[in-house]
Amino acid sequence: FWARMSLWLIGVGTVMGILAAVTGAVELLWERDVRLLTPGWSHFVSAMVMLSIAAANWMLRLSSPPEFIVYWGLYTSALTAAMVAVAGWMGGKLVFEHQVGIELEDD
Repeated sequence: FWARMSLWLIGVGTVMGILAAVTGAVELLWERDVRLLTPGWSHFVSAMVMLSIAAANWMLRLSSPPEFIVYWGLYTSALTAAMVAVAGWMGGKLVFEHQVGIELEDD
């Protein structure tokens, strides 16, 4: 049950990550101010690496989910979690330090 459930969760997460990546890439390339920020590119690259690892994890498990849990499944899942932390940190820098995505009210 858990092997099958993790397969579904990784698959859905990968598909949703692809949708988020398309949206993020459009915003990165469309907005000049974001394109000029180093954390913008760092967030983009780390998110792409994370998505690639998650997709590889999903593909490894497609043929036989229980067989790939120990060692490759655990390794790729831990690596994906580490990349989530890196991409999240860079995304936080964009929002909190550079005010990307924040509309300031005129008083």
